[in-house]
Amino acid sequence: MHFLFRIILLFFCTLTAGWGYAQTTDTKCHRSTEGREFWFGFLQGRNSSSNHYLEITVTSREGANFSIFTGKSVTAFYSGSVAANSATRVSIPYSLVEPTVSEQVLNMGIHLNADNPVNVYALNHDNNSSDVAVVYPMVSLGKEYFTMCYTP
Repeated sequence: MHFLFRIILLFFCTLTAGWGYAQTTDTKCHRSTEGREFWFGFLQGRNSSSNHYLEITVTSREGANFSIFTGKSVTAFYSGSVAANSATRVSIPYSLVEPTVSEQVLNMGIHLNADNPVNVYALNHDNNSSDVAVVYPMVSLGKEYFTMCYTP
């Protein structure tokens, strides 16, 4: 009797474990940095130097053609491609995308579209401070955000 009970219990645990897994793989939530459409921007740099530059790196498992737009432009700032399992680096002119004023709405957003899934990384390099970010695709961003602020 105990043996039969253990078999039934093992079967039940295996079955319910599968149900729990199915609930966590919600198809509405895209949990990846890979995508075809990205919106992002750069923050104002504190100390610009002659060695200051902005760069986007695009990688792809399959290979892709992509275009980069700035602001509200309908004409691509850059169009190019990335080969399968490789990376393409694109320099971005500071004046196009990095704000030099605060508390104003500026048309300096960056919009990247690709025909196949890609990953996007942003680099803001300066001598004393470099920042790198993974850029998430639109399908991974969701619609609820929290802003963490403080008054210095």
